[in-house]
Amino acid sequence: MTRIEAEQAGTRALAAGTDRELSEVQVELRVHRSLIQALQQTQSETLSRVRELERKMDDGFAMTAAGFAAIGERLDRLAGES
Repeated sequence: MTRIEAEQAGTRALAAGTDRELSEVQVELRVHRSLIQALQQTQSETLSRVRELERKMDDGFAMTAAGFAAIGERLDRLAGES
């Protein structure tokens, strides 16, 4: 085998190794992309749930404030009647 043939064989071996490594990186990239998409979906769902809970809390606080206001008015009326 001549020196050029040996270099060509070495180059082919390096190219084959690089191809395998590239394939592995592409597989890992697909896995990472899938994980990121799943995480994004989960975060989106969680954010929707948090916003709904926040709305319910705001509604509950508004109802509580209205109830306290009504109680205050009744107490004021009772105090005025005395």
